[in-house]
Amino acid sequence: MEKKIDMLTPDEKLEELFKRWHSPQGVEFVNPETEKNYKERVTRIRDAIELKKVPDRVPVVLTVGFFPAYYSGITPKEAMYDYDKLFAAWKKAVLDFEPDAQTCTKCIAAAERARNSLSSLLIRHNRES
Repeated sequence: MEKKIDMLTPDEKLEELFKRWHSPQGVEFVNPETEKNYKERVTRIRDAIELKKVPDRVPVVLTVGFFPAYYSGITPKEAMYDYDKLFAAWKKAVLDFEPDAQTCTKCIAAAERARNSLSSLLIRHNRES
């Protein structure tokens, strides 16, 4: 019987994380080459994190703020409010630069929408006080 995740040691948790990341359940790759490239990227990042093996090269993680928007010719405002343009901009950047990983893209738009919602709540609250 498998241990529950909260019963694992830190090393066992990390191993489980990497195992799930390397072979994600329910993911169907479009072709064997895509799967091979994905697993190479995961292995490269793991090797760099663990410092047990020298990776084949330094992993590249795309954490660039609004660069994909500028690179694709859209404004930060468009990126924050138009999910289709945001997705197209990030897709272009990912396909052109082929990073090993990237950060959350829709977080930008979601954060802006949440900030706007909170701002309107605060304005209403202050008017009612």
